[in-house]
Amino acid sequence: MSQCEKALQLHGTDWGNANIYVRFEDISIQYLVGELENSAVLNLITSPGYQKLKLYDTEHHSDLRGIFMQYLQNNRNINQTAAAAYLHRNTVLNKIKQAISVMQDECDSYQSITAFIISYLKDNKRS
Repeated sequence: MSQCEKALQLHGTDWGNANIYVRFEDISIQYLVGELENSAVLNLITSPGYQKLKLYDTEHHSDLRGIFMQYLQNNRNINQTAAAAYLHRNTVLNKIKQAISVMQDECDSYQSITAFIISYLKDNKRS
C-alpha cells in the first residue's frame, strides 16, 4: 500500500463533499502506533504518568490527559494550548499543574514525552 493510500485510510473517509488533502506526514505517528501494535511491541511501551492520569480522569470525570497531550503538541506553550482547547490561559495552566502533580512527572525528557504520546495514541486511536 502506498503512503497516499495509507494516509487516506488512516484519516478516515467521512468527509461529505469537502475537498480534503491528507499528507502521510499528518498521520505518520498513527501509522507507527498501528505498526507497533501489529508487532506486539506497543504493549511494552507505557508511560507510568499517563496511567496515573488515566486513573485520575476516570475517577474524577476529567480530561487531564487530553489537555496535557495538547500541551505537548503545542510544544509546552500554555497560550497556544489555551487557544487550541478554547479555554482561558489560567484554566489550562491550572490543569497542566494538576496533571503534573498527579503524574509526579513534568515529562521534561524526550523518553517520558514519547512514552506519554504513544500511550495516549494507543488509547485514542482512530478506528
